[in-house]
Amino acid sequence: MSPATHNHPATDPAGVRGIPLRDRTEDQVRAALSGKAEPEAVLAFVKLHAYACANGLGLTRLGHRCGVPGGTLGPCFNGLYPGDYTAIAARIDAFFYRVQQQELYGQLDSFCPLAITRTLWAVLEKSRITKRIQLINGPEQVGKSRGAVEFRDRNNHGRTAYVKISGGSSSGGHSNFVWSFAQALDLPYSLKLSEKKLRIREALAASDLVIIDEAHLLWKWRPLAVGDFLDYLRTDIHDDGKRGVVIISTNDDFLSQLQDWRKRTRYNIGQLIGRMHNDPVEIDPAEDIVRADVAQLVQRYYQPSKEALDQLHHAAREHPGHFGLLNDICGEAWNKAKAQKRRLTDAILLAELRRTMSTFKSRKELYQ
Repeated sequence: MSPATHNHPATDPAGVRGIPLRDRTEDQVRAALSGKAEPEAVLAFVKLHAYACANGLGLTRLGHRCGVPGGTLGPCFNGLYPGDYTAIAARIDAFFYRVQQQELYGQLDSFCPLAITRTLWAVLEKSRITKRIQLINGPEQVGKSRGAVEFRDRNNHGRTAYVKISGGSSSGGHSNFVWSFAQALDLPYSLKLSEKKLRIREALAASDLVIIDEAHLLWKWRPLAVGDFLDYLRTDIHDDGKRGVVIISTNDDFLSQLQDWRKRTRYNIGQLIGRMHNDPVEIDPAEDIVRADVAQLVQRYYQPSKEALDQLHHAAREHPGHFGLLNDICGEAWNKAKAQKRRLTDAILLAELRRTMSTFKSRKELYQ
């Protein structure tokens, strides 16, 4: 921005442009929205500003969290949004309702960087630098997706893109993936497929890493659709090493699946294999689930005793579900404590742990 337009009254009526959202005061937020939005809408933006400050969020991460793109929030908080502030405020109110309900039922959204997360982040960072295609495989419910999304939100000033493979049946396909990718990049919904692909390519020019999640669903697509995706992966997404690509799958050996698919279709995967890192990364939760990580998860709810932590750590290592299991136990215990209008205690948490383990045992006996 040139000096002539920076903080000019016509383009920055409240004089806040260039000030990070978390560094603005409530009065500055109100001043920017004065005369632009109805009082009820202003209150929603003030509440969202306070949430951003409390959680240390910039516009990009705040946008991912609340579901309103950072490219929309920025003009809103500067008092320059050309659209309907009331409609945006309604989306903000809906976000806070979801937060309230999540807290009521114990689904706290504070992020814990666990040992598995740190391993994942190291792989993502390496791929960003080497610009190779890296495969990651691991079991469900160990935090792969949550860790990848958090990496996207924290790093590279928006230069990391994240998209999930959709489908899960033969109905999935290349066009579905392009649509999902365009949505992940905040591109207009109404664009035609060819225009979407062009705009995605333009958007990726500033990216140094693309994360593709749920890749195990790819193998349920029709063979022709799989081939279209692999071509697009090589030519447009990886684009001959312009950026790193990480492919995350669950309980699936992606490389073996790729080899089997090649045998069935006689598709030439040589060029794609040549762009991949030699060794897929295997996440092993049995080794990576440590007591300190269990403590981090539980301490979002209350300060547990050593005995409670020991029992939860044992459950995480010995039973399926891993950290998803712990989150469910803590969430249910929190919900029961709230219903009784009590604080969460070891007694409530351990009772929920015993109930959950008993349920697992009954299910196992049922299917034997």
